[in-house]
Amino acid sequence: MVHVFSLIHDDLPVMDDDAMRRGKPSNHKVFGEAEAILAGDALLAFAFQILGSEISDRRVAADCCLGLASAAGATGLCGGQSLDLKGSRDIELVHRMKTAVLFEASAHLGALTGGGTAAQVRSLQAFGLSFGIAFQILDDLKDIHRKDETSFVNRFGKQESRKRATKLMGTAVQALKSFGPEADLLRTLAKSIL
Repeated sequence: MVHVFSLIHDDLPVMDDDAMRRGKPSNHKVFGEAEAILAGDALLAFAFQILGSEISDRRVAADCCLGLASAAGATGLCGGQSLDLKGSRDIELVHRMKTAVLFEASAHLGALTGGGTAAQVRSLQAFGLSFGIAFQILDDLKDIHRKDETSFVNRFGKQESRKRATKLMGTAVQALKSFGPEADLLRTLAKSIL
């Protein structure tokens, strides 16, 4: 829900002004700008409603809400979008805040709801963050013809971008070293994405 909220708002004329999303007209092109803004806002609010209503342990629910708020707010997604709009030259920071933070939050919330120890939570957050930045680099490699200032490929070239992605995926897998076979799905995911 937070991811889709960010895409709807990102496509708006005051942001990236994209008329198309995944080969289809953007939300604001179909429903108008006001409805697109409200749809994004509603998705963001609904994410917190789900956390608050579906997690029976109130402490875990509160921790999940705090983690998601941090990921979505000024120190995460919204802050990264602001840096992007201002033309920040620190593209790794922009992608850390806009993309990787959502992967980190997913791993974080999963660890919290799964009853992970503090060390396990930190390990999974580290996995998510490295995985998320690598994922963005690989997405940039896939969309190599995009003329975007925040594209790793446009800034560093194909070879250096692939090298960075490979190193980050290695860092992501290394973050799982304290886990046994229960983390094999994440290890396989990281290797298969490369």
